[in-house]
Amino acid sequence: MGEQVRVGRRLCRSAVTPAGHADHPEDDRFGSWPPRCIGSWGGHDASLPGQPLGGGHLVIDLVVVGASGAGRRVLDIVQDCNDEHRRYRLIGVLDDNISDGNMEQLRRMRVAHLGGVREWLERSPLCHFVVGIGDSATRSFIDRAMTAAGHMAASIVHPAAHVSRHAVIGAGTVISPNVEISTNVTLGRHVHITANAAISHDCVLADFVNVNPGAVLAGNVMVGAGATVGAGAVVRQGLSVGEGATVGAAACVVRDVPRDAVVVGVPARPLGVAGR
Repeated sequence: MGEQVRVGRRLCRSAVTPAGHADHPEDDRFGSWPPRCIGSWGGHDASLPGQPLGGGHLVIDLVVVGASGAGRRVLDIVQDCNDEHRRYRLIGVLDDNISDGNMEQLRRMRVAHLGGVREWLERSPLCHFVVGIGDSATRSFIDRAMTAAGHMAASIVHPAAHVSRHAVIGAGTVISPNVEISTNVTLGRHVHITANAAISHDCVLADFVNVNPGAVLAGNVMVGAGATVGAGAVVRQGLSVGEGATVGAAACVVRDVPRDAVVVGVPARPLGVAGR
């Protein structure tokens, strides 16, 4: 069903999800609940042609969308993956409004700026992509555009992350170093799990969720599409965080969080509605 690569106790996966699962309804901000676009092994959307290397594995062509902090974090993960076991031929970065500062950072990293997404879609061959943008709605928009044009989302897992062999990782998901993904966890499409976060057993995270550095989701937590769990926040076992909701940094969630709510503090209390 897919290739499994072990790095010590750590497991990285490169696999195929069912064809046609990349579709998103145009009137949906983040996709459906429960998560879609994830096969029984998770991983990439589908297998595009790669470049064969010794040992029988392929190196896939990859572009990163976004040149700001989140995008450069993804670039670091890609480069660390290649240092461990070469898997990606990095073509470059797409960014429609790149700043002078971010352009200089790309030069220092020796990564090409390929222009904007629209012009890339009009002139370039098919390849895999990963979206290095923190905003969930923007990731969803770019995912729809790229997949509609035939490009394939690739999941990127840092070799210093620990991912259970019984977890399911959605296409386009990015997992940073020192992340713990426990048994029977399901991550949807284009989920971002950043450094030192812990996702405990039986959690389900829908598409385009953000889990920021050091956040902890205790067992059997359900997180709706496009929600954000802030840095250092803790969500108690068995609770749910609604679609589009935001859990503030260092908050301690002891009851369910409604859709689009913003909660902060210890214990977490409502502050308002996301985006208002």
